Amino acid sequence: MLAEHPWSRVDELLDDVRSAAVEADTLPESLALIFHEGRLTAVLETPPFVAEDADRITRVLCRFLPSTMADQIAVVWPAGYQAGGETLWAMKVHLWERTKPSRMRTRIIPVSIKGSVDGPSFEIKPPDPWSRRLAKALPRPPRTPGVIDTRFPPGFEYYVTPTSPMSEYEPLHLDN
Repeated sequence: MLAEHPWSRVDELLDDVRSAAVEADTLPESLALIFHEGRLTAVLETPPFVAEDADRITRVLCRFLPSTMADQIAVVWPAGYQAGGETLWAMKVHLWERTKPSRMRTRIIPVSIKGSVDGPSFEIKPPDPWSRRLAKALPRPPRTPGVIDTRFPPGFEYYVTPTSPMSEYEPLHLDN
């Protein structure tokens, strides 16, 4: 991914994630793309978003993302959806902007992997409890502005660009 990629071209980043999944014939990566002042400043890779880990991953995202004080956030999860009696693979993408804090958009982007067909993307209301929890958490202000919660369980990888405002935040290191 390109450091400082602009939010105005977030669809290109999403297409890169989709293309990588198609090329590898595997599920798309589970990611949170974090933007400040309209540019990509950090990425959080989570373990694959599957039902067995969904509660844990969502809990981490709902704790971490508000502490970033981001202007825009895109969260990508692999998903299955029903069409014509078939389960098809897709990327579920949650898009959030600080200028519209109470409205998280959820887009389904079909991914042609494992025999699944391609098709146009479409928007839906957050369909599952994890998506709804994320939609509630994103508008919340951080508990302590300027302190970023970096307590990640195994399987999470966090990357920050050198010019990110988050590189100046004080990391939170608590044992609880």
